[in-house]
Amino acid sequence: METVTSATRWPTFSLLFFANAPADADLGKFDLFRASTRFADEHGFEAVWIPERHFHAFGGIFPNPALMAVVLAETTRRIRIRAGSVVLPLHHPVRVVEEWAVVDNLSGGRVDLAFAMGWNPNDFILAPAHYADRKRLTFEGIETVRRLWRGEAYEGPNGAGHSARVRVHPLPLQSDLAVWLTCSGGRKGSGRRARPASTSSRRCFSRRSMICDPSSWPTAKRASRPVTPVPAGSR
Repeated sequence: METVTSATRWPTFSLLFFANAPADADLGKFDLFRASTRFADEHGFEAVWIPERHFHAFGGIFPNPALMAVVLAETTRRIRIRAGSVVLPLHHPVRVVEEWAVVDNLSGGRVDLAFAMGWNPNDFILAPAHYADRKRLTFEGIETVRRLWRGEAYEGPNGAGHSARVRVHPLPLQSDLAVWLTCSGGRKGSGRRARPASTSSRRCFSRRSMICDPSSWPTAKRASRPVTPVPAGSR
């Protein structure tokens, strides 16, 4: 196989994992993941996409893409490490940034993230109060993640009921984060204009300015709690 050079723009190849596997314990359950990602890294593939799935044999061996991303950070050298979907309404944005900032450090700055709003009510056993409002939480959460990734602070109530400002440790190596939106169901599913596709589910790839900038999303609103910058001297 011919290795893709840095000058190659298109087409490029990536791996997307969405395996079907039973819940039963098996020492070899992740052998294919290890072998195929090593092959992709050595033969010029662009990226590996790791999904977030819960409570089902179809994809359920990947309940947290950050865990498998740590494996890739240690076993690959150059391939981009991408979450095929972080179901953001199931998680606190601060925790998301903490986990993926660690992966970014371990991998030498190879992390990109795609976010999803979720659709299966059973997945929301992890955060049942968030299901009805998952679209708003997704768009607001993406904005918060991007700000935290740049080193800004998050302000919110602490355990004693007082307002507190926190900053993620460790900071990621990359100063900015490439972001995608994983969606299904067209306009209704994503909250944006549907794009032509041959299947009902697709990853909405676009230029960063269109996908990542919250001002380009009509449904996006400012976060209810301010995310304020940390003074430059404190970073």
